[in-house]
Amino acid sequence: MNVFSWIAILLAGGLLAFFWYRKFAATYTLIVTNVAVFAWTLISVVAEPRESGPVLYDDLAFRPLYLQGPDWAHLHTLVTAGFLHAGFMHLFGNMLILLIAGIPFEERIGRNRFFALYMFSLVAASLFHALWVTGADPRGAGVLSLGASGAVFGVLGGFAATYPRDKFPIFPIPLLGFSIFVRNVPVILGVLIMAVFEGVFLFAANVDGVAHAAHVGGAIAGSIGGVLLKPRHSPTAAPEPKRLDYAALERLAPAGRARAFVERIRENSDHADVQRAWLDRLLVHLRCPQCGDGFAEVRPGTLECEHGHRETYLAQA
Repeated sequence: MNVFSWIAILLAGGLLAFFWYRKFAATYTLIVTNVAVFAWTLISVVAEPRESGPVLYDDLAFRPLYLQGPDWAHLHTLVTAGFLHAGFMHLFGNMLILLIAGIPFEERIGRNRFFALYMFSLVAASLFHALWVTGADPRGAGVLSLGASGAVFGVLGGFAATYPRDKFPIFPIPLLGFSIFVRNVPVILGVLIMAVFEGVFLFAANVDGVAHAAHVGGAIAGSIGGVLLKPRHSPTAAPEPKRLDYAALERLAPAGRARAFVERIRENSDHADVQRAWLDRLLVHLRCPQCGDGFAEVRPGTLECEHGHRETYLAQA
C-alpha cells in the first residue's frame, strides 16, 4: 500500500478518535474527516501526479471484484471508499445533505446509534452495489466506486423510517441538473422524492457514472438500522404542569436554544398539549451532566443516557 494511502487511513482514524474522545457530534466529526481526507487526496495528486487518478484510489477505493476472489486484502475498502470523493461537488453534495439530515437525526437517536447506523449503511451500500453490478454486467466488477453517498442515503432512510413527520429546515431536490431548495419539507416526502429519482436511474442505462445501486442499498440498510436502533420511548401523556421540575430541565439543557425551550414550556403551563410539544422538542437537546450524551425517555419523566445514567424532570410529589 502506498505511503499516501497509509497516511490517509491514519488521518481519518485519528480524527474520528480525537473528535469522539472530545464528544463532538458524530455528524460534524464525519464531515470534518471527509473534508480532511479530500484535502489529503488533493495533496497526493500534486505530490504524485498520474493520468489514472489519485494514488489513493488504487488502495482505498472499492471494486466489486474484491468480493469474488480468494484475496481478502482489499476488504478494508468497504469502509475506506466512503471517505474518498471524486471532486469538490461530489464532496459538497454529500456533506450538505449529511449536515441537513444528520444533525436533527443524531439529536433524536444519539451519537453512538447514529455513527453505528452510518457505518452499517456505508458497508451495506457497497455490498448492494457489488451485487447489483455483478448481476447486471459482470464487466463492471472492476470499476471503482467511492464516496459517502451510500452512508448519507442510509441516514436519510433511517430518518424517514423512524421520524417520518419531522421536517428538514431546507432540503435540496435535484431537478434537471439543478437543485431547488424548499423549506420545511417532511423527511418522508423528501426521501420519497429522492427514491423516485434513484429508482429511475437504477433501472436505466448507466449514463451518468453514478453508483445508484449504492444509494438504494444504503437507504434500505439505513431504514432497517433506524428501526432497530431507534431509542425505545415509552408512550407518555403530558405530565401535569405542577409536577414539572423546571430547575432540572434547565440543569440538563445546554445554554442557548434549549434554554429557550424551557421558557416556552413554562409559559404554556395552562395548555398541556402545547407544553408537551415544546417538551418533546427540548428532550432531544438535553445532555447527561456525567457523560455529555443525549437521553432517551425510558418512562414518563425518567431519562436515561446510553451509559445508563438516569435523570428525572418531574418534581417529587
